[in-house]
Amino acid sequence: MNKQEALDAINISLRKALGDESVTVGQGVDLIEQEILDSLDGMVFILELSGYTTKKFPETDLVDLGFYGVDKLVEFLTTP
Repeated sequence: MNKQEALDAINISLRKALGDESVTVGQGVDLIEQEILDSLDGMVFILELSGYTTKKFPETDLVDLGFYGVDKLVEFLTTP
């Protein structure tokens, strides 16, 4: 998966989690800090993204690990 495919997967999963087809994010965005997601939406988003990409996310606190930052997600998704 390249960076554009990862960003597309993030946006598709985000739209599904929020039920809003108009949502689009780019690099440099933190989904929690910018209040795009709350804690419940965040978990739904990670489940959607995991299902869409088949990547397994850590089971520890994803906020502390920075996994709601788009840049961190892109890096994670593009790493084999």
